[in-house]
Amino acid sequence: MMLPRIPYVEVPTLSLDLPLAGEITLGIFGLLVATGIAVGSRLVTRYGRQRGLDPHELQRLITGCVVVGLACAHWVAVLGYHPGRVAADPWVLIRFFDGISSVGGFMGGVIAFAWLTRTARDRWSLADAIVYGLVAGFGIGRLGCALVHDHPGALVDPHHPLAVGPWPDGSVRLDLGLVEVLGMSVLACITYIGRWRTPGRLTLTIAGLYAVGRFWLDHLRAVDIRHGGLTVAQWAMLALLVLCVAAWRSQNPGSTARGTRSP
Repeated sequence: MMLPRIPYVEVPTLSLDLPLAGEITLGIFGLLVATGIAVGSRLVTRYGRQRGLDPHELQRLITGCVVVGLACAHWVAVLGYHPGRVAADPWVLIRFFDGISSVGGFMGGVIAFAWLTRTARDRWSLADAIVYGLVAGFGIGRLGCALVHDHPGALVDPHHPLAVGPWPDGSVRLDLGLVEVLGMSVLACITYIGRWRTPGRLTLTIAGLYAVGRFWLDHLRAVDIRHGGLTVAQWAMLALLVLCVAAWRSQNPGSTARGTRSP
């Protein structure tokens, strides 16, 4: 049997039995998620300092988006992907690190941002600051997904450049966590090399590109619950694209009138 180019490697975890808290598992995924949050927060602060944004306002946004984002990440993971777990154990809804969904995290972050900036005049500049940090932070967190292999993809030939295996079932397939890490690397290049002078352009560009890529990527998932033929992430990406198009048109009202002639 021909081995794939990328070996399937299992990263060991550490289990601790703590008083009151019970058994807690420490692994590379949680470590990288925490690292991503820390790195992303520093980048948000640096971006805001360079553009004269209020540091206290940014810190409030970071805290709100992280807290609400993590809560929604867990609820979407449970209710959207494993609803049967709630019937078996309702307490799973408050065990916030017992499964998270990146799409749920985005939803929670957007909700928190919309509420906390509802009276802000520089809303788009604040959004750009958050996205500036999010690209790196999310990419680091996605690396954790790749290392624990929690997003198995479609079966592929071992000759495929992104073939990973053999998986525990003996198959050779894509690791969608790894594929998304590569995609986030491209978005990082666009984010950190580009010059973003117009407020909101960074946010809308990255959000639009991610939505298109993630919608396509979810077609390659090996196992995933679907609603109306699409995954939870795909429905969310469609909604995100609609919001991006509407926001872009509101920023560029003349763009829809190009080519028209006045009577």
